[in-house]
Amino acid sequence: MNRTIFILLFLIAFDIFSQDSDIDRGKIINSNENINVYDIEWDEIVEIEFKNQVSNNVIYYIGAYYRGKGSFWINLNGTRIEILNTHIRYGPMIKWYGESIAEIFIPTGSPFRYSYFYNFKNNILSPSVDFPIYYDIENDYIIAIRDGGLDLFDFRNIFLLKNFDFDEDISALYFLTFGNYEIKIENGNIYFRIDINTRDININKEYIFKI
Repeated sequence: MNRTIFILLFLIAFDIFSQDSDIDRGKIINSNENINVYDIEWDEIVEIEFKNQVSNNVIYYIGAYYRGKGSFWINLNGTRIEILNTHIRYGPMIKWYGESIAEIFIPTGSPFRYSYFYNFKNNILSPSVDFPIYYDIENDYIIAIRDGGLDLFDFRNIFLLKNFDFDEDISALYFLTFGNYEIKIENGNIYFRIDINTRDININKEYIFKI
């Protein structure tokens, strides 16, 4: 891949992840430590290390550098354990939550995305979750946006716990493209503030959903 194409793809990816500045792109650990990322073909096989800076938990990746098949794995007492084999399109990436939770972040083209969540405490990988926007460490809740509302997943038991509906019929894609939000869980409630200002929609309100 030449430098111009790489930079263009990087800028596209930056737009996709504008609300996810804490994404970990990992460290290439190939034997050639002087490797220049601009010289890597997007389907070239690389090894990448993702390290949690709080707990030093590590997830490894081997596979295509930018687009293609790849495998995420951990070293469990000296044994290599694969946790996910999948296809990537914008490079492997992870978001860390606290000491033990890793979100394997899989964008498929702005603003489409889905994720898997891995828990180091019990070595459990969640099913894929479309459009996750929040992880609650205290309760192990995953909140994802969908057309017209939110879905709450209980990661401890890996199942959909509740659905919450907005008053407005807003598509998830429209929201992720044009919306801004703040979200928190407190005292058994989800507090969700949404702000969308476009030529077609003007919404600025807070929802309170009882869990």
